[in-house]
Amino acid sequence: MSINSLGMLLGIKYCAPEMKKVGGGSIINTSSIGAEIGGFGDGYSAAYSMSKGAIRSLTKHASQVLAPDNIRVNTVMPGVMFTDMTVKLGFNSREELGRVYEGTACLKPYAGEASDIGYIYLYLASDESKYATGSEFIVDGGWVASSGRASDGRTYEE
Repeated sequence: MSINSLGMLLGIKYCAPEMKKVGGGSIINTSSIGAEIGGFGDGYSAAYSMSKGAIRSLTKHASQVLAPDNIRVNTVMPGVMFTDMTVKLGFNSREELGRVYEGTACLKPYAGEASDIGYIYLYLASDESKYATGSEFIVDGGWVASSGRASDGRTYEE
């Protein structure tokens, strides 16, 4: 909670006044699809999902409060990403990590990489996103969109 939630709050608290002085800007928070899907049912990710859900609420609140000062506030919500951290966990490739999550995300190889979310951050940091605030940008290969599947893989069409 200290890093994921309080860290974002303090970042906004101390950056927003400086951004006001220069006429505005863009705050980009990082949450997770764990805030959307609630994590795994085993309870081990309850605190993680809760902390990431707090970022969603903080983003919505801050976007309203800071809009008059021309400060946009948005959230990027990544899904499973192949990073240095996953390499330290023993996964040697994006495809290897993706096999663990096969059946969750729609797009193969079922795990993203840094560049898959990097361009979202670039967009949100640029003036191209001048009318986007209080929004969530989910980059998860379709995991959240497909979370309505039945546990046996059936879809609403079946």
